Amino acid sequence: MYKITINIKSVILKICFHNNIILYMEFLKLRGANMKRIIFGTGNTAKLSAMKKCLLPLGIEVVGIYELENIEVPKVIETGNTPLENARQKAIAYYKLLKRPVFSCDDGLYFENLPDEIQPKVHVRTVNGKYLSDDEMIEYYSSLAKKYGDIIAR
Repeated sequence: MYKITINIKSVILKICFHNNIILYMEFLKLRGANMKRIIFGTGNTAKLSAMKKCLLPLGIEVVGIYELENIEVPKVIETGNTPLENARQKAIAYYKLLKRPVFSCDDGLYFENLPDEIQPKVHVRTVNGKYLSDDEMIEYYSSLAKKYGDIIAR
């Protein structure tokens, strides 16, 4: 499930993607927005590809913000403590740049058996201030599983 924040004419709508896509579409109709093409505020090609695939059957073209021509897209520093806060920061920043509806989503990682102070949350790749490579990330989370037993993502 994706948490999405949409900023349309300075109005923020928070939705859960897989449950409320119709709500999102109706919201856009009411505001007169172009339903055939929406801008996804992400630089993550995997997220962009998944969203394009998901919305294509609904007749909605998803365009990544970095796919837009003649736009210098700034890096948005994500300072939120939750995926929704980070998504909101990106949606607002990109809306201010484009003056057009933009949606963004973010995610985090939470485990049932871990103490709150070591939950990855939105910092899946950053541990103790260090950005982890794929191998380091596998090693780190494997060590947590050894220490705490089965850790189950929620």
